[in-house]
Amino acid sequence: MKQSAQPCVQPQLLLTAEQLAQLLQMSLRSIRRKASDGELPPPIRLGRLTRWRRDVIESWLANDCR
Repeated sequence: MKQSAQPCVQPQLLLTAEQLAQLLQMSLRSIRRKASDGELPPPIRLGRLTRWRRDVIESWLANDCR
């Protein structure tokens, strides 16, 4: 019997502001405000793109957002 190969699904390593807002259950406006106030881990800038590392966000959440 032929086994079907399961696709290897990896979580995204970088999150957009929209994805971060969804993950944190906040509005996009709140994410942008908290980012500019330094209340979120610093994002990565790739040219004009802004992204947050998923592992940094998960670690930040595990440490009670500190």
